[in-house]
Amino acid sequence: MDLSERHVRQVAIEGASQWLTETLNLKPGELGASIAAVGEGETQEYRIGFYRRGRPEVIYGTIWPVFIDPVPEPNDGLIDSVDEIAAVLRANGVQHITRIPGVLWPESCEDCTAPFFPDTAGELVHVELPEEAFDAPQHFH
Repeated sequence: MDLSERHVRQVAIEGASQWLTETLNLKPGELGASIAAVGEGETQEYRIGFYRRGRPEVIYGTIWPVFIDPVPEPNDGLIDSVDEIAAVLRANGVQHITRIPGVLWPESCEDCTAPFFPDTAGELVHVELPEEAFDAPQHFH
């Protein structure tokens, strides 16, 4: 696996936080995230649920895959951990971060097959993007 495959995880968080704050007109610090390890017995991925501070609804989610290298590279500085995810979130303006203990079973919606993402209570829930996100002007660069 090359470094670019690992870097795409950070880009997903960067893009999500920027899009949410701009689309929903949020001020710095108004976006929060919950991080949960998900897998069947062991951690296979981390799911990150984004929410507006003070509101319980998960408005967006992204997945941070766990990469298992056949031969670990010493001192590559990349570790699949909640601390690394939290650091990337903070670097992108998300200051309120909830860490969900344990490993949750990988749940998805039976109707649309979308993965569920963690809320602040530690439950995996369906993402509910606010209506104003659909009405906001979209800027693509």
